[in-house]
Amino acid sequence: MRLSLLLLATGASLAHAATTSLDGIYALVQRQIPQHANSFTFSLIDGDSDSFVISDSSEGGVSVQCTTVSACARGLYT
Repeated sequence: MRLSLLLLATGASLAHAATTSLDGIYALVQRQIPQHANSFTFSLIDGDSDSFVISDSSEGGVSVQCTTVSACARGLYT
């Protein structure tokens, strides 16, 4: 029983860590539009809903602020 609870707790921690990493989004940009891979900046922000904000960055690229990794992907395709 203890081992099961430990595995569940560890799995939950790993799942949470995986869902807050933006590495997959940057890899998606690299695969889909490699010529613009360095033009995008993604950042996770706090919020209650699954949303994103797109804006010009000061360096001339595109900034996508999002509450979830899924929202970042939707922001990319918008």
